[in-house]
Amino acid sequence: MKKKFPLVLLIFISFTFSLNSQKIERKTRKRVYIKISDYKKKYPNKPIEFVKGNYQIFENDTLILIDNEEFLNRISVPYEEKDSTFLEIYKDVVYMKYIKPQAKFKTKMKLWKDEIKIFFPKKTDKKIKKSLIKFSKTLSKEVDSLKISVVKNIEDSNYIIYQLDDKNNFKYEPKIKDSIIGYYTYWNNKGELNNCRLQIDLRKYKSLDKAIELAKNNFFRSLGYFSSTRLLDKEALLSYKYAPNKKITEIDLEILKYHYSYGICKFTDLKTFEENHKRAKATLKKGHKAMFSHHY
Repeated sequence: MKKKFPLVLLIFISFTFSLNSQKIERKTRKRVYIKISDYKKKYPNKPIEFVKGNYQIFENDTLILIDNEEFLNRISVPYEEKDSTFLEIYKDVVYMKYIKPQAKFKTKMKLWKDEIKIFFPKKTDKKIKKSLIKFSKTLSKEVDSLKISVVKNIEDSNYIIYQLDDKNNFKYEPKIKDSIIGYYTYWNNKGELNNCRLQIDLRKYKSLDKAIELAKNNFFRSLGYFSSTRLLDKEALLSYKYAPNKKITEIDLEILKYHYSYGICKFTDLKTFEENHKRAKATLKKGHKAMFSHHY
């Protein structure tokens, strides 16, 4: 069985040379150091050789050089710094830090790694389909690493948007309750979202526009399995507070962009997320550069 390694490493590098040199930059991408404690977990039977170039000391931690194919196909991206107010909102939306404190330790960050491919059944209302396609395309354009498309065949899809009414009663997701506009999504052990069903039950909604508004809200939430938060103003899609006509706001979009940014660690739990940010901020404060490493 192939060993599983962390998808993301936090790398701290002090640059004392010019970044204009392509030769030096290629070299730094191939030399990745991890903490000695993580090294021992990854290679429990491999002895550590403390020779020059194989290790370094950083902030009282011993870092060991990793030099294998696992880390050659990685890119290093500068840490994206955010203020504490935004981060607390983000942590509540992603980890339910204040909504359900008892759940925060088990919750992992979830997002779509692969392209979202939406399928609409043939009898889908034209206005619903047109509105959601336009909404999804807008989000895809705003967020570089979020790819969304529409497919004609259900076999090619990983996201189905369907409606229920007097003429349509087939439920593509039995786990969603009747008479609601909501979604049910699936993910793997890493936290990668890989399948979703969005149900639009029109049988109790007199206003089609209202139904579309709620469908957009649920579609947006399904992009990160986002929760509502009391920390946002009522107009925001992700606000817990009631507003008659919610629209996507700048803070909603900022949260989505940040969620898919490579300037943060991916698929972590809350504890790891907070520790990485604390360490990154301390590194920046000391004049060093904090980087996050990702597979490409």
